[in-house]
Amino acid sequence: MNNKLSAAARREENWGWFMVAPTIIGLVVLNLWPFVQTLYASFCEHEGFGHYKFIGLQNYVDMFTNAEFWKATWNTIYFSRFMRQTALTAQEKFSSFFPLRCRWFPRLCFLY
Repeated sequence: MNNKLSAAARREENWGWFMVAPTIIGLVVLNLWPFVQTLYASFCEHEGFGHYKFIGLQNYVDMFTNAEFWKATWNTIYFSRFMRQTALTAQEKFSSFFPLRCRWFPRLCFLY
């Protein structure tokens, strides 16, 4: 099978890449770079004014051995499950008061 493109097809393909390039660059610059920077910073000790000292996994060891971290984690899990159940119960109880197209409203009220 011949994969050669004509000159017009190559121009069209290049034009397509030219059109999606700003989106790809934006995704990399605005999403991927902050993620990588944050990941790197999580392995470092911040010394102020943009200076970092690499300390490896010590931040994670400190976090997972901290009792306050586990208390906050379990509070978050408990709150999330409680609010979900409250929203579902409210939807069941109040759905008869709302027309069919507005049945999402009670759940929205309890989630926010």
